[in-house]
Amino acid sequence: MMKYTVSFLLPYLIGSISFSIIVTYFISKKDIRSMGSNNAGGTNVMRSMGKTAGISVMVLDILKCTVAVMIIRMLYGGNDPIFYCLAGLSCMLGHMFPLFFKFKGGKGVACGAGMVLAVDWRAFLILIGIFAIVLILSRYVSLASCLAAASYPISVFIFIISKTAYPVYAMLLAVLTGGMVIYMHRDNIKRLIKGTERRLGK
Repeated sequence: MMKYTVSFLLPYLIGSISFSIIVTYFISKKDIRSMGSNNAGGTNVMRSMGKTAGISVMVLDILKCTVAVMIIRMLYGGNDPIFYCLAGLSCMLGHMFPLFFKFKGGKGVACGAGMVLAVDWRAFLILIGIFAIVLILSRYVSLASCLAAASYPISVFIFIISKTAYPVYAMLLAVLTGGMVIYMHRDNIKRLIKGTERRLGK
């Protein structure tokens, strides 16, 4: 039971460190959740505070989840990856619903990418590739994020049927985390359908 508790609580607390809020407040003494789209994510930071701040936040969000998962992986994941799968999910929950910032965080895209990188670099490359292609063609960050999230379970399934040593619960992790990211973009999806979603750079 202690292993499950640590695998959930520690990554959740790490995920609750919202770099978008911290970086924005450090620069402007303002809360990013009161600016732009009111979302505590890297895209909103980029639009509101500039490219340097936005990219910095995205990199930090990727790293925090990668570090959280790798810590649990080193502690417990040698023979049973269920612990670092749980850690990835927990860190994303912390990012989306941060304990330190009244449970109002980001949408989990960069954090989710960090989780994927820690769990399987092959899936990470697939997701980054899909995200980049969709973003270049459409300039919609939300569309690129949702399609990348939707492709995560598919990439895991491909690894399973190719007989790599990928556990079944990693598939569950992929479905849950991909679904969480898409759900957090529900308002963006509505705007995409209506044709009112803002493109990157506008």
